[in-house]
Amino acid sequence: MKDKINKYVIKLKQGDTSAFDKIYEETNKGVYFMALSVLKDRGLAEEIMQETYIRLLKNINSFDENKNAVNWLLTISKNLAINLYNQKKREIVAEPSTILPERSYEMANDGSLIELALKNLKEVEFQILMLCEIKGYKRREVAEMLDMPIGTVTWHYNQALKKLKEILIKEENR
Repeated sequence: MKDKINKYVIKLKQGDTSAFDKIYEETNKGVYFMALSVLKDRGLAEEIMQETYIRLLKNINSFDENKNAVNWLLTISKNLAINLYNQKKREIVAEPSTILPERSYEMANDGSLIELALKNLKEVEFQILMLCEIKGYKRREVAEMLDMPIGTVTWHYNQALKKLKEILIKEENR
């Protein structure tokens, strides 16, 4: 995965604009979920995702070809999200329900299970779970992206699943 994206980034750096489509296709969900894990707001996460790719294009010549391009994009996304979060934290929020409205947590196609995870998991657990389950990365690939040992990634992944299972069982017993 890392090598595949790195090759596309090198092609983009050399002027092959069609490589951007491949980079976006392979990384957009990871970039989105990285921002979502920080901001807890789907709209803001989409804005950060767009800004991340704008930054990629603006700074493509500064990319070190020996580095992990996926990690580079995820880092840009996370840093932009943290900056926006800190900026929003200083603002007065008029209506708290604009972040995530309360809903039933039935398994549905509307993303309510993702919202359940977002509300109840630690940031790193959410990131790892989304990268593995939604984007389909292997834990080994996620470990590379997040620069963590694979054992740590596996532990956080299992903790996330355990927490969600416990919450869903409690909801079912109500």
